[in-house]
Amino acid sequence: HTFQSFKYTFEGFWRNWKRMIEIGIPTGNTGVGSGGVGGTGKFVLFAGDDTERQMDVDLDPRNSQAEKRPITVYGYEYGLANMAAFLSQVMVDGIYDDACDELSEQ
Repeated sequence: HTFQSFKYTFEGFWRNWKRMIEIGIPTGNTGVGSGGVGGTGKFVLFAGDDTERQMDVDLDPRNSQAEKRPITVYGYEYGLANMAAFLSQVMVDGIYDDACDELSEQ
């Protein structure tokens, strides 16, 4: 059976997503983490940008001599992948008993 979560809402997701982008989570070590918006010593999420990135992708990653194909990746695609990972992590960690809205390892 599946049941609707009463603690998980879009508003809660959006509030926490923005917090992860703008403020970040302290790592407890000033030498670890991003130097971006959240500052050094914090992990922050990259939500994407409109930068176009050119890269070569191996057609067969198991073979170092394999042919490469040029592709274009946009920053928003990284942001969408990060959003999917963020959502899946939150759901895996909390939906089981519908008891918490963030990961706590204390």
